[in-house]
Amino acid sequence: MMNDINNKINFVDRSSNIKRNIFLRLTSFLGKLRSKLCWGWKFGLYGHNAWVETPFILHGASSIHISNDVRIWKMSRLEAFGKKNSTLIKIGNNTVIQPFSHIASALSIEIGSECLIASHVYISDHDHDLRDPRKSPIGNPILMCLPVKIGNRVWIGERVCILKGVTIGDGAIIGAGSIVTKDIPTKSIAVGNPARIIKKWDDGKEAWCSV
Repeated sequence: MMNDINNKINFVDRSSNIKRNIFLRLTSFLGKLRSKLCWGWKFGLYGHNAWVETPFILHGASSIHISNDVRIWKMSRLEAFGKKNSTLIKIGNNTVIQPFSHIASALSIEIGSECLIASHVYISDHDHDLRDPRKSPIGNPILMCLPVKIGNRVWIGERVCILKGVTIGDGAIIGAGSIVTKDIPTKSIAVGNPARIIKKWDDGKEAWCSV
């Protein structure tokens, strides 16, 4: 009797899992199809299986390249200011960018493959020209630009700011709330304002070691 009951429960569980998987796959397919039809065609490159959910602001999309299997969550702000059809923002394969992130480029921002970027992250390759404090940044057309490059498999925590001229190496981790003003080496953990390196990966020990 108990075996019959357990078999029925297992059958119900399997049926529920099958239905749930079908629902999730259908939802994913429809979401990707909608994003491709609604705004995916605007990008300079929109890779296979990419999924850009409803953006808050999308400017200069023809200068933004989205690679294969990229996922950008809702309410992102993607802005490319510059020559039309030039590549100002490039996002590598399998990278995930979570809600309310702001990526703004007037020169060049490259984000590698398999990166995880948390919500409310700000990445910019430019500042307003404030060399003369007598001039207001409002209406001043001059921007101070330096390229930003983020390597592969980089993890960027919540509310991180990455400013112009920064290079972040492969496998680096940037702690939540950090402001990155200088380069971060490969396989390093950096935190704080301004961000400083607190740990590095030791290949020999296969462990993070304090510095």
